[in-house]
Amino acid sequence: MTDELLLYVGRKIRLFRKAKGLSLLELAALISKSKTTVSKYETGKIAIDILTLHDIAVALGVDFAQLLDYGPIPQNKTTPLNNPFGHTDTLFLYHMHEDTIYSSVIKLLHDSSASQIRATLYYKLTNIKELEQCSCIYVGQMQCHENILSFTLKNYRNNIEAALLNLFIPMNRPCLIAGLLTGLKSNTLQPIGYKVVLSKERVKYDQNLKDALTISRESFRKMKKSNYLLLESLS
Repeated sequence: MTDELLLYVGRKIRLFRKAKGLSLLELAALISKSKTTVSKYETGKIAIDILTLHDIAVALGVDFAQLLDYGPIPQNKTTPLNNPFGHTDTLFLYHMHEDTIYSSVIKLLHDSSASQIRATLYYKLTNIKELEQCSCIYVGQMQCHENILSFTLKNYRNNIEAALLNLFIPMNRPCLIAGLLTGLKSNTLQPIGYKVVLSKERVKYDQNLKDALTISRESFRKMKKSNYLLLESLS
């Protein structure tokens, strides 16, 4: 378990370092360590004392706990009554561009607040098991309301971009919840929105998922009439 933890923390350090655009040498200079030592931290070859880990978090501009979100959350934590996913530290987010389905992962950090949870979105993963392969990282928080699950997130590399994820929670609490993810298009910085589905479990890439991610004709019909897009709940 100790070796696994060191590897996990090291990978998170490397992930945030690269996302911030820092070289090994630059991070080493910020925490007054050698490049070799930082490299060993990232590969899990040596342990990191708590003061150094705090210095690394400050240098990377992340919460200390974001480097330590390892393993399942404690089961004695209070679960928001309206949180459809209950106790979990990982959620899976899916969206579709043209005919291609993309996967993202949201890691959650539960604290003493029952209504607000810190969230990190690893957006567009080429391999859902390898968080460092994401195209972008967003950090922020998740909030549970009566029938709404909302995420307010900032682009870790570029704070000018904020992403907002809103999902409606149906009364029957389905396995998949539909919502809308809005932000800026990466290459043009134009405002953009995607229909998404969120799940506690990984979802198979099949026609059912594709159908869930497709904006219905009825939604388009209502949009033409009202001049706004209203997503319908998944059946």
